[in-house]
Amino acid sequence: MFDIKSLDRIIKETLEAIERGKVQLYDIAENSIWEIARVKEELAGVNKSVAETIHQVDETVIEEKKARLKLVEVSKDFHRYTEKDIKAAYDNAYMLQVELVKLREREKLLRHKRDHLEISLRRLQNTAQKAEKLVSQMGVVFNYLGGGLKDLNLKINELQKTQEMALGIIRAQEEERKRVAREIHDGPAQSMANIVMRAEFCLKL
Repeated sequence: MFDIKSLDRIIKETLEAIERGKVQLYDIAENSIWEIARVKEELAGVNKSVAETIHQVDETVIEEKKARLKLVEVSKDFHRYTEKDIKAAYDNAYMLQVELVKLREREKLLRHKRDHLEISLRRLQNTAQKAEKLVSQMGVVFNYLGGGLKDLNLKINELQKTQEMALGIIRAQEEERKRVAREIHDGPAQSMANIVMRAEFCLKL
């Protein structure tokens, strides 16, 4: 006979495992959404910094060109400009060149960071979408299995009751057969045997 208690335990453990998986997926989806918001905020800041740096680079390129032209101008006309003017022009041109290199390097790093953040954002969005889809699917599976397993349990209960009823009927029929056999043996069978014996006795007489 099937053990209903074992089936109940199996059903309960199965549904609990599904529920735990659903909760874990929900946590993953929630964490992904939170991380998406953080990365979006950071990406917005980096994009702003990239735009500002590009603007600074453009301005510095213009200033650096002017400084080089000024340096060429003062270098050609020694009579008009003093040594101090030439040194100031040279220092200004050099300073702007160094600043331009720094800004371009900063722009390069910021662009790299922006690209990395965009890749991370896409991955997080995919993870969140998959997790949300799996949570929804797990809910459907949980409801389907929950109902299906409970129906299975009810059907097995019904089958078990039907089996017990059939066994009860068979036992009752067996008991009735034994009772009738005893009654025949103790009643009509004894009388028949007695009649046969008396008939044989009469024939002998």
